[in-house]
Amino acid sequence: MVRGPSVESLRKYLKIKKQDAEMLKSYMSGVDRRAPGVHPDTALNFANKSMNGYGVEAVQDENIWINNYWQNTGLLYVNKGDTYKTTLCYDTDKGTFFIGSWGDWAEKNIL
Repeated sequence: MVRGPSVESLRKYLKIKKQDAEMLKSYMSGVDRRAPGVHPDTALNFANKSMNGYGVEAVQDENIWINNYWQNTGLLYVNKGDTYKTTLCYDTDKGTFFIGSWGDWAEKNIL
């Protein structure tokens, strides 16, 4: 798991072009949970296109509560078609992006 990934990490692990990695990093850097209208969706949607993903998905759990906005959504991630495939994820509780799998995150945080 790579937290707060660099441009180099984005290129290496997500297998995207340098130009896309730089743009993605700028989108990720602009996310501020306290600022209205500045959400991780822009970065995740851009990553989805760059990675040829299957959309942006959410992991929800009735046993967690983040806040009034996220409610029980603990994680957003780019769907790569496999639970343990490396992808870009956004931890809604911590407000951070990381490279890893949503399956590994779920094992640590939900199961």
